[in-house]
Amino acid sequence: MRTGFVGSAVGAMASTHANHVLTAPPTLALESSVSNPDRTLSAMNKLFFIRTEWDEEAAVWVATSDDVPGLVTEAATMEALSDKLGDLVPELLALNGYAVAGEIAYEVLARKLFITRAVAIA
Repeated sequence: MRTGFVGSAVGAMASTHANHVLTAPPTLALESSVSNPDRTLSAMNKLFFIRTEWDEEAAVWVATSDDVPGLVTEAATMEALSDKLGDLVPELLALNGYAVAGEIAYEVLARKLFITRAVAIA
């Protein structure tokens, strides 16, 4: 898995966060406040899902999401990744035109492959 790469991005926007690129995709999965100003998301309306996978070669956790347009970031630990996501999720939703009120709920699903050796039993 290559990190720091965003496929099919329309345009990249600069951000204050290091090691990631914010992008605006051509279509949004949810209706945005730009097309419907009365649409407001709240924690009760939507739970955002974020996938994370361990990249063994780069030694980082990589996070992406179909629910949060443009989310691609990485960090060496889950704690550091969690800190980044706390800033990035609301920032990306705002950049994509979502009117989000109150708290934003998101679930992080993590995957990491482990390999161990069998023990010979005598």
